Amino acid sequence: MVISNKLGNNISRSLTDRGLICEEYRDSYAYCLEFMFDIILFNTSLILIGFFMHRALLSVIFVLTLTPIKMVTGGAHAGSRLSCEVISYAIFVAVILLSSFILVNARAEFLISLALCVTIIILTPVEVSDRSAVIANRKRLRIICVIFCAAALTAETIFLLNGYADCADVIFLCLAVTFINQIIGLLTIHLL
Repeated sequence: MVISNKLGNNISRSLTDRGLICEEYRDSYAYCLEFMFDIILFNTSLILIGFFMHRALLSVIFVLTLTPIKMVTGGAHAGSRLSCEVISYAIFVAVILLSSFILVNARAEFLISLALCVTIIILTPVEVSDRSAVIANRKRLRIICVIFCAAALTAETIFLLNGYADCADVIFLCLAVTFINQIIGLLTIHLL
């Protein structure tokens, strides 16, 4: 987000000007601050949009499911910051709206989610840059991915067993989005 970028740069510049950080680390601080503000502002905006759509609980489930799993799984990246934002918000709205229309029985949905999780774990991490860093962290990222997938499947099962199909469907769709993003990322790597 543009706001995150400006905040990260301004704060890191201020810290450098005050002598709290060295000039050589300023870009690193700017990047980390931008990343932090991006997560906070983006997820807060999704929850607010969900609130205005009268789907606040679904938006919280979306944020709690997709944000952590996407951070470890990797996948395709948009060509620009603006296209990333447009795609991300469109995916959010699509997932929230589609969650009310999925007509798969609970057992089939769980089995498909389980297959998606296994595939996501196998593919993790999908990254298009700096392959050496990915190889060094592959095992750690997969372990974290297993934990996130187990949590998602547990939450989905609880929602399905208690009659909250739309909540379970949000988790199911988040897993599907993650899988599709990984496939697009792999295709991008191999086709370019």
